[in-house]
This record gives sequence, structure tokens and C-alpha cells, in this order.
Amino acid sequence: KDVMAALEQLKKSDQVDVNKVGIVGGSHGGFLTAHCTAQHPTMFQAAAMRNPVVNIASMVTATDIADWCYVEACGGNNNNNNNE
Repeated sequence: KDVMAALEQLKKSDQVDVNKVGIVGGSHGGFLTAHCTAQHPTMFQAAAMRNPVVNIASMVTATDIADWCYVEACGGNNNNNNNE
């Protein structure tokens, strides 16, 4: 909602050509780019995502941060002695 609200404010200010709006992001910004273009496909004329976090389960075998993926997907770590 924040990204779209910011875009709406820009459109009202005449500081942007509404026919040339693009969006770009990496990692979580890539996720936001995917989400915004899927939810509002007519708002953006171009989009680019760099390493978007869109499928944590499939990232486990293709990333250098598999431990992060496990924590995000399972809500904890792989330490059975963890009392938190």
C-alpha cells in the first residue's frame, strides 16, 4: 500500500509521466516489485527484479543463505536445544 500511495502522490504532483512509470527492486525490493506488478499490472510500464525473494522453499537449494531460508520458512532455527 505504501508504494502505491507514494505513486499516487507523485501522479497528483505532475512530477511523473504516468505513461512512463517503472519499478525496480532487489531482494525484498524484488518481492515488492513482483507484488506491485501483479496486483497493479496497469500502473507500471516496465519492471525489473533482481534476486527477488518470491519462493523461500525453492531458494534453499539455490542460495548461499540456506540457513536464513530455513528460519524464514520454519520460524526458528535447526537447534533442538533452543529454548526461545
